[in-house]
Amino acid sequence: MMEKIDTIKNNRKDLFMIFYNNLRPILERTYQQLTETKAGVTGKVDLFLENEEFPCDDGVYFYPNPPNKRFVYELDQLSGGEKSLASLALQYSIAMISKSPFLILDEIDAFLDA
Repeated sequence: MMEKIDTIKNNRKDLFMIFYNNLRPILERTYQQLTETKAGVTGKVDLFLENEEFPCDDGVYFYPNPPNKRFVYELDQLSGGEKSLASLALQYSIAMISKSPFLILDEIDAFLDA
């Protein structure tokens, strides 16, 4: 029984890491395209695993950094528009990998409501 559980955990980790490793470059490219200024300056974004040994057990940190802005330590440092653009980039990137026939963007602009 424990062998089956270990096999399931290993398969889950492998699938997660394949998705994560495919997502990172697509997210980076998408965010750069969405944030490019007229001068050609782009934002940077990265994902970090809280726990690389057991990535499914803990969080994934998302750090968008808009063009011409210092390093962002917290998402609260971003404006509503910057947050919306970052979440659009993440949603589009996930959709490029998962190939869903529908993409529902409900509340993607919630940061602009205020």
